[in-house]
Amino acid sequence: MDKLNLFAGYNFTKNNDDISDIVEYQNMHAISAGVGYSVTDKLYEWIVFRLRQYDKRHN
Repeated sequence: MDKLNLFAGYNFTKNNDDISDIVEYQNMHAISAGVGYSVTDKLYEWIVFRLRQYDKRHN
C-alpha cells in the first residue's frame, strides 16, 4: 500500500482571456480526484476524475 497515492484538488478560474472572442473558461469551477500507483521507481500510473461546473454569466 505504500505505492498508492490518493489526490484531490479544486480550481477556480476567474478570467481566462487568452483569446478575447472565446469566453468558455471564464468563471469556471473544477473539482478533481484521482488515484495513482507506483508500478516501479520510474513508472507511475494514475487515473483522475474531473467534475467541472461553468458559470457563463461573465458580464
